[in-house]
Amino acid sequence: MDERQLRILRELGELGSVTAVAEALLVTPSAISQQLRLLQRSVPVPLTERSGRSLTLTPAGQALADAAIEVEAALARARQTVEEFVAEPS
Repeated sequence: MDERQLRILRELGELGSVTAVAEALLVTPSAISQQLRLLQRSVPVPLTERSGRSLTLTPAGQALADAAIEVEAALARARQTVEEFVAEPS
């Protein structure tokens, strides 16, 4: 599981379709589907389920998508910390 895959899962929960996520992230729907499959392989419970032609998050998928928000915030803080050290005169 990596940052990009978590973002895709979060976006799927918010936008509701692979196509919408692909458009938002400026990639192909195939690339989104591939990343979702890779993420699913790393987690022992189902993250998504088919609902007609759409793909929805399972409760576990929604919980992971919610956690992804915290991961993104932590990574942003870490990047900011590094930038502060880079900007600091030696």
